[in-house]
Amino acid sequence: MRNLSSESSVWWTFKSDPKLKIYLEQQNFLLNKYFTPQELYNIIDRIANTYSLFDNGNSSLIILNETLRNVFDTDIIFRPNIKRFCLSHVENVPYKKNLKLKNQYIAQHFKNNFSTDNLLYSDPSSVFWLHPVVNNLLSKNHTFTYSWNNLVEQFMILCSTNTDHFTQLDCSIIEIKSTSPISEYFKTNYFHISQCESILKSLTKFLGRTNSIHAVCKQINFNINKNEPVFDFIDNLINTSHTLSPTIDSYIYI
Repeated sequence: MRNLSSESSVWWTFKSDPKLKIYLEQQNFLLNKYFTPQELYNIIDRIANTYSLFDNGNSSLIILNETLRNVFDTDIIFRPNIKRFCLSHVENVPYKKNLKLKNQYIAQHFKNNFSTDNLLYSDPSSVFWLHPVVNNLLSKNHTFTYSWNNLVEQFMILCSTNTDHFTQLDCSIIEIKSTSPISEYFKTNYFHISQCESILKSLTKFLGRTNSIHAVCKQINFNINKNEPVFDFIDNLINTSHTLSPTIDSYIYI
């Protein structure tokens, strides 16, 4: 959220027919009426790459061709200073419009890019189902759900100590015995002990969490009622923006 706020804090629009706008249109690079500085910088980078303008020995320098020298009124642009060469072609969007554009940008990109998978693995209240074949080795099916950290710890111990199903070749490489019932679920016979967590992510399903923003963020002191929709919005986003839950067919046939 902080990154989205930063990258959308400033919005530009072109001045009336500046050289840069005319050049971009001629090159079929079209920007919206309002755009962030980074959007403009990205287009300039694409042009520099297309025409091989980056200096071979110093990729921070853009050696302009004749057309671009006329646009920017310079021979060389130091890429970190590119803003200085764009300012004469653009103007800042008025504050109220800038704020509206910023909020729209954050709302769009926050939902599109937000994934809570890692958050759910680190939440101690998250509950996971484990594949029955592995669960039988781990607990003889006496336990059916696990917290993530507890499951990872138990699985690492199993892989390191159970000689009926695994052979520890050295301090870190483990072989899965071909006689083990879990061997048929692996495309490899070996793995590194540090890969236990990755293995479990393929053998588990997320069943749910009991924590909520109300419960875990007691230190947050908003001057609003905790029943305000913002808290439900965050919880709903966390609960729905992941790919870990079991799937159900679109239709149920009896």
